[in-house]
Amino acid sequence: MKTNLFITAALLSAFLVGCGQSENKQETAKAVEKIPVRVVRVAKKKLLIPIESQGKLTAGLESSLSFKISGVIDKVYVNEGQSVKKGQTLATLDMAEINAQVKQAQAAFDKAERDQARMKNLHQDKVITLEALQNSETAFEVANSNLEIANFNKRYAVITAPSAGHILSLKAEENEIVNPGTPVFEFANTQQLWMIKVGLVDREVVKILPGDSAVVYFDALPTTQFKAFVSLIPNAPNPINGTYEVEISLNDYDRRLRTGFYSKVKIYPSQTDEYSVVPLIALVEGDGRDGIIYSPSGGKAVRRKVHVEEFVGGELAITGDVDSLDYVITEGVEDLTSNSQIEIVQ
Repeated sequence: MKTNLFITAALLSAFLVGCGQSENKQETAKAVEKIPVRVVRVAKKKLLIPIESQGKLTAGLESSLSFKISGVIDKVYVNEGQSVKKGQTLATLDMAEINAQVKQAQAAFDKAERDQARMKNLHQDKVITLEALQNSETAFEVANSNLEIANFNKRYAVITAPSAGHILSLKAEENEIVNPGTPVFEFANTQQLWMIKVGLVDREVVKILPGDSAVVYFDALPTTQFKAFVSLIPNAPNPINGTYEVEISLNDYDRRLRTGFYSKVKIYPSQTDEYSVVPLIALVEGDGRDGIIYSPSGGKAVRRKVHVEEFVGGELAITGDVDSLDYVITEGVEDLTSNSQIEIVQ
């Protein structure tokens, strides 16, 4: 009886040991199972990659034109969108009241001049006091100043173009009463270059210099490319959105352009930067210009976040987690997760 128990215990022990060895072998086999991958060496290339942005077109110098004095608009000589020459008359006020003010000031001046001459003679004859003579001289000076003001206002009862330019908009009509300084025209000086302000982030603005070339495309003129250049780089960002509002000026004036045109801009930095360049098939995930690649390290796949700067002939110029990137996995990436065991095959 005892012999049978010993035999049964021995057989059970052998069975359990055998099962344990079998399970260990299976776990070991699973542990050493590796995903075959192919890799490509990462190239380092110096590239001139344009910086892309967008903005609205504005005239290099825009201003509001108005009358210095109040009055009724008699005549408007130009229309919205019209190009004008320097000194061209744009609008005039009704001159009836203004001319009457000039005549009144002239008459007061003539009287004061006569009074002063008479007072000088009377003072020489010692008929009046010195104070009376001085009062007449003061009255003459006041009348003279009033006449100068009236003539000055008469000259500014007309609006003329301060330079060659473009009438952007008309703010008032004929027979309308306007106050001093009320805008009548919005005017663009066409001797100043057309300009676009684009918002760049800090990593973009450090790449450019004043004078760097650019090209501009307008939705309104999709088949025309306009040459431009970087005309101003601000020292501080916009406090509202944190971007640097870089000014891009067009090389030439074009009559087809209008302020407010939506534009797309490509800025070409004068200096090249070195980028890591990898095959397109290495990119396994993408969200806009951000993506994921895998690289080999110590027999494992390392997941890296990268930013795609440019597509270059079927390859990607990337930045981001690339400081220690020597090789990138190009085949077998669809089966990888972070820290997957891999085997590099030729």
